[in-house]
Amino acid sequence: MKIERLLLISLILSMFLFSCNNNNEDNKNIGAFETRKLQKSKKHKKRLVGKKIKAFEKIKIDSNSNRYSVYFLYRETDCNTCIQQSFQMVDTVNTLLRNQRVKIISLSNNSTNNKYDIIDGSKIFNRKVLNFMFTPIFIILDKKDFHVKHVYIFIFGLNQKKERNKFLNKVHSLCD
Repeated sequence: MKIERLLLISLILSMFLFSCNNNNEDNKNIGAFETRKLQKSKKHKKRLVGKKIKAFEKIKIDSNSNRYSVYFLYRETDCNTCIQQSFQMVDTVNTLLRNQRVKIISLSNNSTNNKYDIIDGSKIFNRKVLNFMFTPIFIILDKKDFHVKHVYIFIFGLNQKKERNKFLNKVHSLCD
């Protein structure tokens, strides 16, 4: 009885540990569901890059000299691990930016967080944009014409180390 309990606990712990943190470096051994998510995110990224999102005009722009701003958009319904890891990435990006901060936008209207200043996106974006936007997502936006320069979409269950590093390098090169 005790051995069965230990086996059950170790099985549950191993499932918990590996559920959100897939260590497959190049995602070659992913399943059909994850493959579809990856393909959808790539399509979404292609649709967004270069697109003007006029709703961002409603957000107060920093008066610093940088041409680009970084935004993080999420919904309260996104997975908790995704949100937590994304907020850790917000901290990383903030250290890269030095003289500006990531603007955090909750697309849910009931978001509160004591550590971060969160903008209520439900008052900024219309229903069409809200339904269109994959979350959680980081966007580098040109402050002059509100065109999307670069995007990083967090995908649950996939190792995105290369994509994440590529995004962080873009932040460093564009926003420094």
